[in-house]
Amino acid sequence: MIQCIPRIITKEQNQEMKRVPTKEEVKHVVFELNGDSASGQDGYSGKFFQSCWEIIGESVWNMVRAFFSGYELPRYITHTNLVLIPKKYVVDNFGDLRPISLSTFANKIISHLIHERLSTVLPRIISVNQTGFVKGMSITENVLLA
Repeated sequence: MIQCIPRIITKEQNQEMKRVPTKEEVKHVVFELNGDSASGQDGYSGKFFQSCWEIIGESVWNMVRAFFSGYELPRYITHTNLVLIPKKYVVDNFGDLRPISLSTFANKIISHLIHERLSTVLPRIISVNQTGFVKGMSITENVLLA
């Protein structure tokens, strides 16, 4: 049965998705992310990672390498707090709240690396009817065409 499912992703693309990032790739992501964004529960902001890269870069890269090599990262790195921010002064229902997620910067680094890799293959996986998930395309296009 599984032989009937067409292969959309090539072996080379799959290998690229699984490849351990280089130290230069990790550094690029650290400096590409917003250094002024709120820090996670560990208290370390992007500005810290950027300004101390020469000191902590090797350790950050080792953490990323461990993740991409299949090791489970400690919860204090992967933990994300979900917070409800009121949209208006008086909150009457859940529609009056806006959810946000607060992640550690280390978690954001890994998420961004995964995002960059997925963005290269998603256009091949996702049908044209699901354009809201593909960079450069909007779900609004499908709504207007319907």
